[in-house]
Amino acid sequence: MKPLFIIFLSLLVLNNKSLAQTFSCDDFSIISFQPDSLNPNDYQLAIHFNETINDYVGYPYVSSILDCNGDTVATGYMFYFAQLGETTQAYPVTTNNTSPWCDPLTAMFVFGNGPLNEADTCYFSFETTALQEQTEKSPFSIFPNPTSDKISVNVLMCDELPFEVLNSYGAKIDQGIITPEQNEISLGNLTNGIYFIAVTDGTKNQIIKIIKQ
Repeated sequence: MKPLFIIFLSLLVLNNKSLAQTFSCDDFSIISFQPDSLNPNDYQLAIHFNETINDYVGYPYVSSILDCNGDTVATGYMFYFAQLGETTQAYPVTTNNTSPWCDPLTAMFVFGNGPLNEADTCYFSFETTALQEQTEKSPFSIFPNPTSDKISVNVLMCDELPFEVLNSYGAKIDQGIITPEQNEISLGNLTNGIYFIAVTDGTKNQIIKIIKQ
C-alpha cells in the first residue's frame, strides 16, 4: 500500500494540471504604487498576474521594498491566500517614514509556486515618479469610503471607463462601465469587508481599496 502522501500528490498532478505548472517573474508586472486611501503610512503595490484564469500562485505578498541605496523603506505581510491569473491585486506595505526615497525602488515579491507550493522570490524595480504621475493623472476618484451601500466614481473626463470589483483575495466579483452620467457602483449586496475597485482607461490603471461596512 502506497503511503498516503504519495497518493495525495498523484491525485494533485492528475486532477489539477495548474498545480504542476511553474511561473517565472516575467509572468508578473507592476501596475501602480500609490498611498492607501485610508492610512497615509500604507501604500498599495498593484501587481498583475499575466497567466490564464485557471492558473494561480499561493500565498503571495510583498515582503519589503528597498530604495536605490538598498535600504528598506517599507515592509509588507501575507494578506492573500492566492492570486489568480488575469487578475491584478493590490499588495499592502507599511512605510518606515524614511524620506526622501531614491529611485528606483525594488519590491521583493514572494509567492508559492510549483506542485508543492515552493516559495519563489521576484525582485521588481520600478520608478515611483512615473507611477505617481500616472496616478495623479488618473481620470477618477471614489467616494464615500468607507461605504455601506453605493459609491460614486467622479469621472474627470468625458469617457467610458471599464471597472472591476475585486474581493480581498483579488478575485473579480463584478464588472461594468462607468460614465459621467452613470457613475454609481452598488456594493449593498456584498458582505462587510475589504474590496478593491480597479479602473482603467486603456493606458493607466488605478486600484483603490474600499471598506464596506
